[in-house]
Amino acid sequence: MKQSLLIATFTVSCLLLISFFSIDACMDAGGLWSNLGLTCEGAYSDFIPQYERTAPAFWVIVLSLSGLATFLVGKVIKSKRNK
Repeated sequence: MKQSLLIATFTVSCLLLISFFSIDACMDAGGLWSNLGLTCEGAYSDFIPQYERTAPAFWVIVLSLSGLATFLVGKVIKSKRNK
């Protein structure tokens, strides 16, 4: 149960962060986002979605924040079991 919750936390937080950063990049390019940030309409012709870019800093931030969220959920679960 604990492991499946941690996997779900990591996956959901990764997807939410990717969606957030993709929406932000689309709006910065003057476009309108749809499909939770996976589609950007009306942006500049050379616009590349955030999740398709080769940007190590982006992936480090997404994976680090998702790992931190997962770590904190794990700590909360552990502290609840010890009580």
